[in-house]
Amino acid sequence: MSSSNHNFEKSLPYNEKIGCKTGYRKREAYKSSKGEVVPARCVRSTTVYKNTTKRKRSNIYIPSVKSLARKACPPGMIERRSYTRKFSNNIKQKGYIVRRTSGKVYKVIPKSQGTTVKSVCVKDRAKHGKTPKQRIGTLRKGELSKFGYSFRVGEDTRHKALRQAVEEFGPLGVYRKLDAVTKLSKTTIPEASRIFKSDRNWVNSKFGPLKAFTDSKK
Repeated sequence: MSSSNHNFEKSLPYNEKIGCKTGYRKREAYKSSKGEVVPARCVRSTTVYKNTTKRKRSNIYIPSVKSLARKACPPGMIERRSYTRKFSNNIKQKGYIVRRTSGKVYKVIPKSQGTTVKSVCVKDRAKHGKTPKQRIGTLRKGELSKFGYSFRVGEDTRHKALRQAVEEFGPLGVYRKLDAVTKLSKTTIPEASRIFKSDRNWVNSKFGPLKAFTDSKK
């Protein structure tokens, strides 16, 4: 099925030679839920940066042979990666006792500076268990603090700083930054996370509704 019935009102044609104009980015071709093939188009960018977080991940990440060979641990357990354990001077001089499960016991005088401990599966003792890394957009240090924003200052000062940040990054950009730090600090600094969440909701109510690719003039 063609894309003749698709609404292209908020996008521009994409040209392979010249790309997209300033303020727009390429949206890859895809198939809609109705089966229509939608060609690549230029859509309004929601970030002030030339390269999106998604493209950075796709451009940078190349899995290594070592990462692909990591152990697959059963539920409730996680991999403890291999590491190098260095011997102290006392161990180098006097040695250490090795006790095998078979009952054999013997003394070892190390001849090297250390030994490599192999990776094994160990019990996951984390509070909520170790989960896969969340896909949170790249956070650049000082983007909000340069306007005077900090969770340690009062609400009026924070809102004033966020208004200035909105002028540079746009309401959606500031919302996403606050949403990211809200999630990242939820377990480490709960009191700061609550403030970030409150400010994130304030940005949404003050400048919303926030939607990707909406015309900023409307």
